[in-house]
Amino acid sequence: MTNMPLVLGSASPWRKSILKQHGYHFIVHPANIDEKAIRHENPKQLVTLLAQAKADAIKDHYPDQIIITCDQVVFCQNEIREKPESKEQAKRFLKSYGKHPAWTYSSVCVTQGNRQCYHVDIAKIICHPIPNECIDLLIEEGEVLRCAGGFQIESQSHPDQMSPYVKAIEGDPYSVRGIAPTTLDSLLKQLNIHEKN
Repeated sequence: MTNMPLVLGSASPWRKSILKQHGYHFIVHPANIDEKAIRHENPKQLVTLLAQAKADAIKDHYPDQIIITCDQVVFCQNEIREKPESKEQAKRFLKSYGKHPAWTYSSVCVTQGNRQCYHVDIAKIICHPIPNECIDLLIEEGEVLRCAGGFQIESQSHPDQMSPYVKAIEGDPYSVRGIAPTTLDSLLKQLNIHEKN
């Protein structure tokens, strides 16, 4: 156990919010890697490789601290979807979720020195058709452009904008939002670390 805060290797406002809500003490050091340089056709393997690469990118700065890195993709229509590259792509993604189920693959990697463990949470989301005016508003606000697959179940600026169109979630909703605290707790326990205040 250490008295030093965790290091969150992510700039995601959603992950920061979830960790704060669940009593974690942490600092933020985004791992700015070239994610496009790491490819894999299996979404579970892809998010694992990306989370590990993010840990590798910053662990020399924190040789003794616990580093949390994450990644997420959406899998829909046999397509791995990362952050939309344009508003047009975001619109295509969002329109498709009303017709086809989507799966989020959310990796969490905990690293301390040479010790590392990781897990990938998989959740299935089924949506009602999303009206064009809702899609346009979400894209105009811009949050979906920073989300894997352009997908979010809860907007920070308009929490009720998307939620009426989410029909069902099979899996942990926190993992869909970016990180599941139960997964993080389990990984910390694997390394015999207890870091909540």
